[in-house]
Amino acid sequence: MENDVTRRTADRLEGALAASDRAEPGAVWHLQQYVSMLRLPQPAQNPRLPLARFLCKLQLHDGRWDLRERELERLPNPGEELSFADGTTWVVDRTDDVSRARGPAASRPIVVCLAA
Repeated sequence: MENDVTRRTADRLEGALAASDRAEPGAVWHLQQYVSMLRLPQPAQNPRLPLARFLCKLQLHDGRWDLRERELERLPNPGEELSFADGTTWVVDRTDDVSRARGPAASRPIVVCLAA
């Protein structure tokens, strides 16, 4: 089992199932399957998440801006710092969603950054 919380959750569910005599049989079966799943050994966790490409709009002090792509594990939150290959560091201001010009109608997030 991965941790104490998972083990305690499985123990509590098993106890509740044992004490329950009026539960729907189908529900009991599903909860037993869930407890069995909680008790399975957990595979080793991969510390690296897959990277996704994000478009970053870098706003300069003089009003100009530049676009760069950055591979990140997740969409960054406002206030987080991003560094780029050229050694510059930028602070995430916000995320804007823009529609793609071609292809599916899904929007794409653009990470708007200010100079650090």
